[in-house]
This record gives sequence, structure tokens and C-alpha cells, in this order.
Amino acid sequence: MSEAAPLLELRSLGVTYGPVVALDGVSLSVGRGETVALVGVNGAGKSTLLRAVSGLVAPAAGEICFDGARLTGQAEARVRRGIAHVPERRRIFPGLTVAENLDVATSPWRRGNQSVAREVEHVFALFPRLAERRRQLGWSLSGGEQQMLAIGRALMARPRLILMDEPSLGLAPRIAEEVYDKIRLINAEGVTTLLVEQNTVLALGVAARGYVLDHGRIAIEGPAQDLLRDPRVRDAYLGR
Repeated sequence: MSEAAPLLELRSLGVTYGPVVALDGVSLSVGRGETVALVGVNGAGKSTLLRAVSGLVAPAAGEICFDGARLTGQAEARVRRGIAHVPERRRIFPGLTVAENLDVATSPWRRGNQSVAREVEHVFALFPRLAERRRQLGWSLSGGEQQMLAIGRALMARPRLILMDEPSLGLAPRIAEEVYDKIRLINAEGVTTLLVEQNTVLALGVAARGYVLDHGRIAIEGPAQDLLRDPRVRDAYLGR
């Protein structure tokens, strides 16, 4: 970690959906400027954890701390504090153009600000294909381009922490690698990243540290390269 105090810290977090326990006593941290991967099989609770951090579900137990203070309030308040969420399956607005998708991600209190135009150009510089398709409707983009748009939309909030949920889902291997190259660049610009993935090799390949989530609990944690070599991870998630 780059600093002793983490930017994000979860302490004994629990989330339930009625009688179903989705997360049970989960503790993890993400240092400032760090990329941390959270991996595990489908249904392990990974997406629920991101939704709890971004304010889309309420914890049943434990607490979430951001920048040294307990995180409270609804999702909009958390965006204001610097947390952006790239959801699973992109969730772009299909009836809007690329440029309009970016525009609606701009907070109302910032519309018309000159910095917004600079952020749009930053997104287009990071994803040149989006610049080429800025007037194209979201539904007509390829899967990889839609994923790039979803990430670009999150960047419009100028986040300090970006939560990415399954960015390689449904993408061809070459396109998934391209998306992950962009994730590396975003982190190199100083944006702290918590990355959820089923593709363990991709996620741990870009992360400094990782956690393995199993049935709502942290099963294994450590440096990313150590996890890639761990026989428990290889056997359960890498098929080796």
C-alpha cells in the first residue's frame, strides 16, 4: 500500500437479502492509489460487496470507512465523496448517444463547468473509439465499446475510488485484454481501483493484492502474484 491508512476499509461487513446471507463478516482494505482484486465464483457475493460500498444496498452489520470516516448516505452522496461504480453488464443507456451517455453521468451541479468538457476529452483520449463514435447510439456499440463507455461514464464523476464489476464479462479475450490495459492506465493516473472478476488471471494480473470471496466470506488473501501461485486458487479458480 502507498499509505498506512487505507482509502477504503470494510470492517466485518454483513449483507442479507431477507433470510439469505450474501456477505458474512467481510473485512478488507484498499490503499490509496492501489488496485485490489476481489475474485471468486458466480454467487460468492462479489457484486453485493460493490453495491454496499456504492450505497445501492444497506449493510446488516459492520461498517464501511472511506478516507478515514464511516461511509453513510445514499448513492448520490457517495458519488460526491469520490466513489464511482462501473456495474456488471455495463448498463449503458441504449437510446442515448455515446456523448449523451457521458453527459448524463455529469452531476447536475457541475453541468456547464469547463472542467466537464476537459473530462469528456480525457475519456475520448483514453478510449479513441468512443471519440469516433460519439454521435452513435449506445445500443449499436460492440460489447467491448460498451464496456469502455461504462468505464468512461464512471470517470466523468472524477472518482478517487472506482469500483469495477466484471469488466471482462462477455468479451473476447483480445478485447478483454484491451479493457484491462485501460484499467492499468486509469490506476496509473492515481485512481484507486477495487476490481471484481470471475476471470482470476486477468484480475490478479493487474492488481497489487487480492481477496478470494467464497460463500460470502473472505477465504484467502494476499499479494496478487502469491495468489496466482497458490495451489488452492489454481485448483479452485484456474483449473490447473
